[in-house]
Amino acid sequence: MAQLPTHPRSRETVDRIFRRSSYNVEPLLPLIYPVRTKEVNVYPAPRWLTMMWKSEIAGMTHWRWIFVRPALFDGNSDDLARLVIHELVHVSQFAKVGYFSFLFRYVMDYLGGRVSGMNHRDAYRAISFEMEARMITSDVTAI
Repeated sequence: MAQLPTHPRSRETVDRIFRRSSYNVEPLLPLIYPVRTKEVNVYPAPRWLTMMWKSEIAGMTHWRWIFVRPALFDGNSDDLARLVIHELVHVSQFAKVGYFSFLFRYVMDYLGGRVSGMNHRDAYRAISFEMEARMITSDVTAI
């Protein structure tokens, strides 16, 4: 498996993020199977990546890697944990449907929304993978 080059302080384990938050993430674990949280790290997004993001984008997942805006590591631990829960759902989706199938369906859902007349925000929110991630995050953080 490919490894991202990292400095020991340039990443955070998912489990450590969850321990600092007030959320009980046990109900999340069966929902993100087969993902093991101990095997997923959260990285501060490099500057070149955040420069491409719109201001409302806080993080993104690429296969088994979660990238978040660096400032989130110093902010509210529950906000970071909530974002990581959302992104872990995407890690699970990648694992369940496969790398290329995930990317293809994600882009096709978005383009389908745009072609049907939705603006960018609505087309993004209508992506089936995003709707599932929002629903699971809401369920887990409401408990």
